[in-house]
Amino acid sequence: MQKPIPPFVDINNSLVFSGRAMLTNLYKYFLPTIILILPTSFFMGGGLPILDRISINNPNIAGRRIGDIHLSNIIGSVFGSLAISFILLPSIGSENTHKTLVLLSFIFPILFLTKNTVQKTSPKVYSLSTSIIFISALLIIIIPGKGNFYTQLFESAVGKPAIIHETGETVLALTLEEETLAPDWLWIGGETNSFYPSDFTYESRALLCAGASRPKRILVIGMGGGITASFFQSIPEIDKIVIVELMDDLGDFLYNNVELNKTTINNPLVEYIVDDGRRFLNANPEVKFDLIYADPLRRYTAGHNNLYSTDAMELYQSHLTKSGVFCAYVDQQNVIPKTIASSFAEVDQFRLRTIVASNQLLQYNLTYMETLAENYLAVANPYYDSKTIENIQPQNLLSKYVRSREQILTDEQRVPVLTDNNPWMEYYFFNEPKRKPVWPKGDSQENFLQRVIDDS
Repeated sequence: MQKPIPPFVDINNSLVFSGRAMLTNLYKYFLPTIILILPTSFFMGGGLPILDRISINNPNIAGRRIGDIHLSNIIGSVFGSLAISFILLPSIGSENTHKTLVLLSFIFPILFLTKNTVQKTSPKVYSLSTSIIFISALLIIIIPGKGNFYTQLFESAVGKPAIIHETGETVLALTLEEETLAPDWLWIGGETNSFYPSDFTYESRALLCAGASRPKRILVIGMGGGITASFFQSIPEIDKIVIVELMDDLGDFLYNNVELNKTTINNPLVEYIVDDGRRFLNANPEVKFDLIYADPLRRYTAGHNNLYSTDAMELYQSHLTKSGVFCAYVDQQNVIPKTIASSFAEVDQFRLRTIVASNQLLQYNLTYMETLAENYLAVANPYYDSKTIENIQPQNLLSKYVRSREQILTDEQRVPVLTDNNPWMEYYFFNEPKRKPVWPKGDSQENFLQRVIDDS
């Protein structure tokens, strides 16, 4: 996982902050970045004052020369970063972008070699400069072409073939089974996101949400690997599914490489939109849904706090029908449940890292869920074993109920509530991890079962 480990150690079954653990964890996390960036930053930072010194050959124009150099540096920094992020990386990839920058760096030695100053340079310095130019030119030949670096990186790390697509935002990768070349894992920015074929983990969460809402109109915030959306489009009563995905190229990447996503996106009932989830809802204030399903990548990734904050919950509520349901994948078991419970009148938490919330009494239609599961299994791949199929059985899913809104608020009294202005999840490193197990208390499970409807 791409985050530093919080600096807390277990002493006599209690978590204690450790300065040594903090330094060790930060060292391990930042070491690759330091190796990649520090030398380059050092030479680039050191080059500017050297250039200032070289330019000053007349005290009468020293200020103007330095001003021109620093103005050029600012302009180059601004437009260089924009050009790399929005033009070079999406069009020619990291490898060729790097080659382009190396070629551009030859401008300085070329100017040097064409001036008379080369005659005044000592043979030793001249040889060193020539060697640096030669090594740089050699690097251009050695560095792999577009996409090859990341392909080699994933294949050597995972030990499987990989399909790579680089955007201006991130690197998308799909590792494949060696023998069949069927999709195996989806990686977004180096993080595992989804796996194929599914073990029904994603579908089971979607089934719980559908059982509580019996939806006709669904909003899915976060495409992910497309498995959840694929399950939703198999529901017979569906009128509309809107998928809002922030990453521009993810939909096309999945459409071209994962068959189930091609089926989903081609479905006339499905509308796929590239946008931020909250921005989409703010731009469409009149749109209502029976089910809003939020499935962000990880709790610690930048910006995800704002999909779970009380501000977001108010926005979701304004776009739900009267009996509408909000569902979310939650990989943080204390703060996120507390925030949702502080916003909705009815909340159920499950051990599937799933929370179901509404402002109306939550009821789960067992017969309806069993029908959806049977219909989905009828079209799913036939080689699933009994243990995998058990993951999507409604009785098994409902047995994973953990706690209600009242229990969440009682258990998490000392836990903060997320807001846009208090983005606790963005600053988790020094916050003590919660290790208290989340278990049902008293007769909570019996009370929950009373809200399960069996039409059979």
